[in-house]
Amino acid sequence: MDAPDCSYTTTLDGARIAYWTIGSEPPLLLHLSDVPTPSFATMLREPTYGPYFEALRGAGSLASFDFRGVGLSQRVTPAGIEDFLADLSAVVELHGSTDVVLVGAGIGTLIAAEFAARNPDCISHLVLFAPQFSGTALDPALTDMFDLVRRNYSLGIESFWQMVVQWGSESDVRAFARQAVRDIPQESFMAYLDAVRDSDLSQLLPQVTKPKLILAPADHTVTRLQTAQDAAHLASDTRFHVLQGDVRISADYGRELRSVILDFIGLPADGASVHRDDGTTLRTIMFTDLAASTATTQRLGDAAAQDLVRAHNEIVRTALAAHDGHEIKHTGDGIMAWFPAASNGLECAQTIQRGVSDLANPDLGVKIGLNAGEPIAEEDDLYGTAVQIAARVTDQAGAGEIVCTNVVRELVAGKAYLFSEREPASLKGVEEPVRLFNVSQAVR
Repeated sequence: MDAPDCSYTTTLDGARIAYWTIGSEPPLLLHLSDVPTPSFATMLREPTYGPYFEALRGAGSLASFDFRGVGLSQRVTPAGIEDFLADLSAVVELHGSTDVVLVGAGIGTLIAAEFAARNPDCISHLVLFAPQFSGTALDPALTDMFDLVRRNYSLGIESFWQMVVQWGSESDVRAFARQAVRDIPQESFMAYLDAVRDSDLSQLLPQVTKPKLILAPADHTVTRLQTAQDAAHLASDTRFHVLQGDVRISADYGRELRSVILDFIGLPADGASVHRDDGTTLRTIMFTDLAASTATTQRLGDAAAQDLVRAHNEIVRTALAAHDGHEIKHTGDGIMAWFPAASNGLECAQTIQRGVSDLANPDLGVKIGLNAGEPIAEEDDLYGTAVQIAARVTDQAGAGEIVCTNVVRELVAGKAYLFSEREPASLKGVEEPVRLFNVSQAVR
């Protein structure tokens, strides 16, 4: 998953905190990283954890930040738990209290629980992923690793990441481990451990009044599974779920995680339609199409042209998986898909065009058109005027362009997108000219 542009906010005590937001539709899943996690921007580029972050993103919008002293935040050594809570508070206040789902992982669960207990009106739900029971009774494997970190910081951090990541060559992994050392100064790392030393879930969770979800990966040790189950028994209004598969590499694992979170916060599960109050179903429909495909085939030949189709398919399907898109069918030179929210469709379209641009292949040009409406769903396909208009809109786009109808633009009113209006277009089968807009970029 690509990292968006970094933004900054300032805490009440003056620390500058780097944060990232991916998406704009509610709910917002605000993620607190584990230790010794590098900058959020670094983690997003690390394929090992792709299914985890894509699952969180698929349940709504995803936000995270670097605590002070870490990554791109101000390099000031934290003084204690209050500093970390101040960092978190500054980011929460940016988004307001509505639909903020606080997600803590590993040792980050202790800070998340501390914040939720002290600030009951600032979040809607609390999710604790692989929780640590307390700061003084860490998992034995973590205790051994932290002992090595205290003795030889660089060796300890590099050894940890070389053990964890499951991608690339040995030199690639070593380079990532070195980046982790740069992202996390030793004094900040030790301050983090010291800050949570007195935190204890047995004291914190009974004070959290909002709904709570405890998640435990099945591939964790028996000790960690028991820790998570014990945590779930601490307070009422708490769910417990064991996630199957490998947290690091399994796409199925990511889909399960997303489905569990969606159910927990009361939203439709994967693949479900989004229903309006009047019982109808609103969907955003997207078509992609290879530009000048016939001429390209004649010029390059069938085999080379098919290579372009494969490249297009891979880019589009990867983007669909990252933005809750649902493929309907392949159209020969493109793909038809739908989304539960217009913002999902716009962000997916932008991701596709970035992926095409990154390939830097002058023969690969993709046109994208989007419309929203209430199509007829039958036998795993969509039909009706809303679909026909989406296809016609795609015909109006040029290579590298994203074009949408006014309906899509109005559905994301107030959100961070740039639109430039085109001349109204006369579309086949539509009586009146249709207002169309080019989508330039998401404003971060």
